[in-house]
Amino acid sequence: VYDDDHYYMGGVVAEELVRRGCSVTLVTPASCVSVWTEHTLEQHKIQSRLIKSGVSVITSQEVSVVDSESVELACVYSGNSQKMSADALMLVTSRVPNNGLYNELSQHQKSFDTLSLVGDALAPSTVAAAVYSGHLAARSLHADEASNLFKREMALVGN
Repeated sequence: VYDDDHYYMGGVVAEELVRRGCSVTLVTPASCVSVWTEHTLEQHKIQSRLIKSGVSVITSQEVSVVDSESVELACVYSGNSQKMSADALMLVTSRVPNNGLYNELSQHQKSFDTLSLVGDALAPSTVAAAVYSGHLAARSLHADEASNLFKREMALVGN
């Protein structure tokens, strides 16, 4: 698994492959696995869990050459390379928006009152971010004023 996403997905993919009986090496150009999760205080747990599950971890390396039997890795600092055998390569890299439907519909925008680009079509992210994006779009649909977007009902408890 080549993880250049730096969030949680590379580790999840590696764990699932191990669960299915594969021998897995996770390679990342970062100095640790899932480096972005240091911001959420999950990094240590993720890397520990991967190692305990049998995933071999190689850091500070990027994939430079791939053929049908091997992967060549290059150190991100020195450029020194090493070759390792591999039956398969799973790339976990940039997240690219899937906005084809939006692009097609936007050609017919006169047919719609509102057309918005939201969620993973706008910028792939976590499920929570996609739900928030959709929720915000729904709440702002036909909103008269921006201040109404964040109004919440408050239930009073007591007298």
